[in-house]
Amino acid sequence: MIRVSVTGTDKLLAALQKAEKKLQDGVNREMDAAVMEINAKQIAATPVDKGILRAGNRYDITKPLTKVIFNRVEYAPYQEFGTGGLVNVPQGLEAEAEIFRGAGKRQINMSPQPFFYRPYFEEIPKLLKAVENILK
Repeated sequence: MIRVSVTGTDKLLAALQKAEKKLQDGVNREMDAAVMEINAKQIAATPVDKGILRAGNRYDITKPLTKVIFNRVEYAPYQEFGTGGLVNVPQGLEAEAEIFRGAGKRQINMSPQPFFYRPYFEEIPKLLKAVENILK
């Protein structure tokens, strides 16, 4: 399973916890909208064979100010980053990709077919701008 989490937002979350309910609700709505947009883009970009990988793109927006985006399919990381000599890990995702490194028992070269992180990186600046506008 691969997941997205935002780090470095502890100060922002602490400030939001102290903020008025109206501000919290506004930020939460923006986060929900961003997650749904990311998920829609992930689904559109997911390679399709039988549709299992595409159907694995999910999200959880039930907790206020805490959102989770994930793909529940076991082989999703290998589609995202590739395998063998064809692995391509975007800068900043090295630690995430390292979790899925194989033991080297067999060599399977599969080109990466990124679908999961790109929409996230596209939408986060828009979300941050929207949150900044709410907090002004």
